[in-house]
Amino acid sequence: MPSLPNTGEILKSILLLAHKYPPFPGVASNRWKHLTFELSQLGHEIDVITVNWGKVEKDNYSVQVHQIPAFYPTSYLSNPSTSKINAFSKKVFRKLLSHTLYPEDEAQWWGLSAIPYASRLIEEKKISTVIATGGPFSANLIGAKLKRKFGNRIALIQDLRDCWSSNPYVNPTPLKVTSTLKKEQFALKNADNVVAITNMLLEEYRQNHSFQGGQVIENGFSKLEINIGISQPKPPRDNQPIVLTHLGNITNGREIPLYNLLETLDKSSNLNSKYSVILIGDIPNRVKSKISKGFKNLLVSGTLSLCPRIKKAEALKKLGESDYALQLNSPEFDYAVSTKIYEYAGLHIPTLSLNYGHEIEDLIIRRDLGYSVHLNKISLDSFLNDLPNLTRNFQYDIEEFEFKNLAKKYSDLIESTDPR
Repeated sequence: MPSLPNTGEILKSILLLAHKYPPFPGVASNRWKHLTFELSQLGHEIDVITVNWGKVEKDNYSVQVHQIPAFYPTSYLSNPSTSKINAFSKKVFRKLLSHTLYPEDEAQWWGLSAIPYASRLIEEKKISTVIATGGPFSANLIGAKLKRKFGNRIALIQDLRDCWSSNPYVNPTPLKVTSTLKKEQFALKNADNVVAITNMLLEEYRQNHSFQGGQVIENGFSKLEINIGISQPKPPRDNQPIVLTHLGNITNGREIPLYNLLETLDKSSNLNSKYSVILIGDIPNRVKSKISKGFKNLLVSGTLSLCPRIKKAEALKKLGESDYALQLNSPEFDYAVSTKIYEYAGLHIPTLSLNYGHEIEDLIIRRDLGYSVHLNKISLDSFLNDLPNLTRNFQYDIEEFEFKNLAKKYSDLIESTDPR
């Protein structure tokens, strides 16, 4: 990123509450890394309150990052495991914490330091807008508490990237459900505006609560991070398999469409020889165990390859050698749209999405990003048999989702959100 700050007129003084922010890796962190930079280039003054994830690279002097105590062993648990024993001990420790001191999330006690620190910044810097982004959703609760404290002196925007009380992969007690719904209501009731990354996610929150405003600002991509200009993948070479590469973790129900794909390939020797599936990223032990036992033939034949997590630049390079970027959508998360979809399109790599409809299918078709296979409507066996004969030149209509354009959308929202 350029290191020169914006020297024009300051539009708004903004405070972002982001428990996960660089150098913490991941989608949420990356989203706000780019949005804060682009917002600062538009003339906003940005302060970010986060926790100590390590040394902050000072490549953007118009964004001030404040790392404050988390009251949680973030460094120990987030650092790469040095051995299987170390990984197991971390897993046990994390589970112990979630069942004792941190039943809500890892930011449950962050407010002890975040609220007084944020209050001081609001007073000293005359901050007019606070954006709280979650999960962890305790950050959104902190934002609501600051709103209650400062009233119409600040506008609060709740930025939501995931479902909160309705997460299908959390199995709380009825008492916990009631408690979470109340916290969700408190966070949204005190908001002056609400942002969600998809229409369906916004509607998910509307089903349970009424709140001010409501706008969709999607995830996006940065041209600076990806090597734009990779040519349209050529049709499959004679006698060479079609390479499908998946980047990212196989969690939260993504294993369901993956099993569907592997079962389809395993049952057909014809398809088995036509495809090569590469999975790059973390795979939970239970999923890895099922793959090694149930799809041993695919592993032995080389049809399926499992690769550990690698640096993003290396992963994108591997992807550039593939015919299709494999995208897996959980049947439970109908609102989800993978951030990587935009990066794949920026690389001019067509997506092959295995999904169950909804916004991901609409995005791929409407923006011409690749092929969408609705697993409840389309025979995967038939599609994979037909795919080698399909020839398409995709348009990759994603300019709207560049972070600089999303930041303009966010800036307009900030400018139009008045505190109540």
